[in-house]
Amino acid sequence: MVVRPGEWWWLKEFHLYRCLFFMAAVVIAQYCSRTIAGDPYLMVGSGLSNVAGPSLFFLTPAYTPEFYIDKLWLSENHVFFTIMIFLGLPFCWAQRGFRYVFTVLVMLWFLHTNFLAALSPRYCYYYQPLVILAGSAAAITLYDRLVSLAHRAGDATVARVAAHATGLAVLTLLGKDRSKLVAVVGHQPGLGHLLAACLLGDGGALPIELKKNAVACVSFEASPGAGHGALKWLATPRMLRGVRRD
Repeated sequence: MVVRPGEWWWLKEFHLYRCLFFMAAVVIAQYCSRTIAGDPYLMVGSGLSNVAGPSLFFLTPAYTPEFYIDKLWLSENHVFFTIMIFLGLPFCWAQRGFRYVFTVLVMLWFLHTNFLAALSPRYCYYYQPLVILAGSAAAITLYDRLVSLAHRAGDATVARVAAHATGLAVLTLLGKDRSKLVAVVGHQPGLGHLLAACLLGDGGALPIELKKNAVACVSFEASPGAGHGALKWLATPRMLRGVRRD
C-alpha cells in the first residue's frame, strides 16, 4: 500500500497468500515447540521465553518507548544516517525503493518497541543495515539536489549560501565525531567553502587557491567549529606528483 499506492491488483495474487500461510505455519510451529519444551519447568516471573511470540509489552511497567530510539536511531554511528533520512524524506518519498526501505524500517522499530517483551540492542541488529541504506540514499539525493541547484544558480547568492551551509553542517557532524583524524573528500566549490568555514568562519573568500587534487590539513584545538581551525599545510597537485616520483 505504501510502495504502490492506489494499486490493488496484488491482493488477487495467489502467491501472496501462499507465502503468508507458510510463514504463519513456521511461526506457530516455533512458538508451540518452545511452549511444549518449557512445559515441564516451573518459571516464576519473566524470562527470554517471553520473546517467543508477540505480547502487549506497551501495557507492562517495563515498557520503555525510547529504548530503541537511543540504540537504533541515535546511536553514535547512526546519528548522521538518521539526520539524512528525515532531512531527505520530502525529497526521496517519490522513489519507490526508498519508500519500501523506510516503511520496513519504521514498522520493525515500532513492532520491536511495542510488542517484543524484552529490551536489548541485539534484537535490532538485523535491521540496522536499513538505517545505513536509507540514510545513504537520502544523503546522495540531497547532494544531487544541491549540485543541480548550484549549476542552475551559477555564482548567485543562493549557490554560495547553500555551499556555505553544507560546510557548516559537515563541521557540526565532525564535532560529534570522537575520532582524532578525519578525512573529508569533496569537489569544488563545496570543498573550498568548507575550508573557508573552518579557517574564517564567515564563508569569505580564501586568500589561497585550492586546486583539483590538492590536499589541505586543518587542525582544531578543541572540537571542530567554524572559524576555529588552523591550516597546518597545503599540498598542491605538483607537490604530490613529486612525492610520488620520489
